[in-house]
Amino acid sequence: MFALGPPCHDGLIGDGECRAGRHGENEMSTDRGPDRTRRPDDSVGLRTPDQPSPLPDWMLNPPPPRRTLGVRLAEGLAALPGAGALRRRWWAWQRRQPLRQRYPTTMKIIALLVSFVASLALVLVIYALYGQLLSDTPASWMSSCGGLGAV
Repeated sequence: MFALGPPCHDGLIGDGECRAGRHGENEMSTDRGPDRTRRPDDSVGLRTPDQPSPLPDWMLNPPPPRRTLGVRLAEGLAALPGAGALRRRWWAWQRRQPLRQRYPTTMKIIALLVSFVASLALVLVIYALYGQLLSDTPASWMSSCGGLGAV
């Protein structure tokens, strides 16, 4: 179906026309010269000391980092007796696995029961408040309105 021809100068391989129009002239040439393969002693492209760097001196040799207030406080706290044990206990606490991950089905059932109890308690509180509101209505207020049926 496809006949593979020589590699094209624009990187395509095929039997079509080369866009550069240079098929046939030195087809195996590279930009690095004739037969230039990497040797083990070739450098990877690191800068040698005799070549000057375009970077400024403060970037080539930066000053040492300053000890900030937070670093000084952290070093002071780390020097206290028992700080290492406390830090290891804190790390163990952070690595613990929550109950919802250890027992997912049990926790879902407990959450369902807790939400049911909470919603039932809310409905009972609303019912009790509504009943108290109806029972606290004075009879004189009812009679001054003409009763429930009067318009």
